[in-house]
Amino acid sequence: MDPLDRINQLRDQIRHHEERYYVLSDPEITDDVFDRLVRELEALERAHPDLVTPDSPTQRVAGRPVDGFATAEHLAPMLSLDNAYNEDELRAFDERVRKGAGAESLPGGAQIDYVAELKIDGLSIALTYVDGVLVRGVTRGDGARGENVTSNVRVIRALPLRLHGAPAGAIEVRGEIYLPRRAFDRVNREREDTEETPFSNPRNAAAGTMRNLNPAQVARRGLGAFVYQLVEEQSGERARHSETLDLLRQWRLPVEPHWARCTGIDALLTFCRGWQEERQGLDFDTDGVVIKVDNLALRERLGVTSKFPRWALAFKFPAQQATTLLRKIEVNVGRTGAVTPFAVLEPVRLGGSTISLATLHNEQEIARRDLRDGDTVIIEKGGDVIPKVVKPILGKRPADSQPWVMPSTCPFCRSTLEKPDEEVVWRCANSSCPAKIRRGLEHFAGRRAMNIEGLGESLVDQLVTTGMVRDFSDLYHLDAQSLAGLTSVSIREGKELTRRLGDKSAAKLMDQIVRSKSNDFWRVIFGIGIRHVGERLRDTGRAARRNRRVSRHRGRHRPGGRARRARIS
Repeated sequence: MDPLDRINQLRDQIRHHEERYYVLSDPEITDDVFDRLVRELEALERAHPDLVTPDSPTQRVAGRPVDGFATAEHLAPMLSLDNAYNEDELRAFDERVRKGAGAESLPGGAQIDYVAELKIDGLSIALTYVDGVLVRGVTRGDGARGENVTSNVRVIRALPLRLHGAPAGAIEVRGEIYLPRRAFDRVNREREDTEETPFSNPRNAAAGTMRNLNPAQVARRGLGAFVYQLVEEQSGERARHSETLDLLRQWRLPVEPHWARCTGIDALLTFCRGWQEERQGLDFDTDGVVIKVDNLALRERLGVTSKFPRWALAFKFPAQQATTLLRKIEVNVGRTGAVTPFAVLEPVRLGGSTISLATLHNEQEIARRDLRDGDTVIIEKGGDVIPKVVKPILGKRPADSQPWVMPSTCPFCRSTLEKPDEEVVWRCANSSCPAKIRRGLEHFAGRRAMNIEGLGESLVDQLVTTGMVRDFSDLYHLDAQSLAGLTSVSIREGKELTRRLGDKSAAKLMDQIVRSKSNDFWRVIFGIGIRHVGERLRDTGRAARRNRRVSRHRGRHRPGGRARRARIS
């Protein structure tokens, strides 16, 4: 067979099997057979380099890390969605749509056709194809501009490098990149093995992965993707959003398969109620349902506000709750000396994971909720991610219960705690406090600071406990021989695993410590953890605006803060 014909045949076969495996989760061949097809194509392209094309499956992984991400402007703004948190708010949305459509004046009141799609909890992305070939991938950013992460998008096997049957010209589609739950569990096991801090949830893992500068590492994570929007469709080509979803699927783009066309509010409510119960059976996280008017002409008539489209809404599932025993309120000491109370709970399953600890923020929050040792409490996962204590069940409170009192001394060094009048946080001011030293060393060795791989929590604890390290400088007086006697601890499938740090691992850790000496000085400044000194220098330009956005985002997670708005889907 002519080499070009065989190359084209192999490319078609590989694209087909990538779709079966990564999009439909229904593989037709074994991994070994698939790998043989890829290896044969690679060999042919090496022998005929003039036949290599950018959309070949062999071109997914770039050869080297990029230096950084440039920003790029979106074809049209990536708007947010307004949220509904209960069925009454969803009914009110339907009434507004019906009023805008003039349906309420019709005999009997006409019902609106909606499309209901599961809201993927991931990272929004805008993909540009030119003449059917993927040329650009940009994150949502501030809605007008985002980071150009094309090199990372290309390694996501759920996204085709060439569309099947797409028209000529430029096309922008939008969707969500996510980390499947099975991949999330695997990645966290690998991070525990290397003593890195596990990701707290799949969404954070997906966002962090897409900002990795090495596409080869991104490829290993196993990200998935779903698309849901075609930007600036030509008028008259399609009348309904449901037709657009079918078209995207025909182009062999990954469309989340559980969407449904619902006529009227009752059908919508049935869809939302069903998935509120069934979502735990999915291999990805979803925190709600995105509801859109199906008729595209009606969308144009309804229009948008300054923030949201009037034709779409995100219905958020209620936070998942459980009841358990608050065994004891204890406190932890951070690297700056901040003393933070937390709840030690009777382990309970909630939202697919076992919860045994929950932060209580500060002394004032505990008093406001009147939480006490021995209380039976309701806990929930805020945003289906972070466990928190909602309230005690007073009817089950023990008769001898006493209000909780903040300790006056540090539980680790017995120093007197201090609290400035203008702050709500108590602090340990002892610079030699072992808890502060432990947390400070973990921060110092972290990826954003000195980036000393392998120096995790269990090793830091032993270094401080044995007195081998009393401050940052002591790290640079260690040797492989003394490290080799230590052990590392990880948790896998609920079991604690202890492993001795052998000669090879100790030598590798020492290499990391020595290598860190050549880091930029800003990493040293950030690593030593000076209060009020952050990772980046504030200025009056773009960095300052970015930091203000970050501050606002973080503020929405504080008690009394507003919930984060949903991204348009």
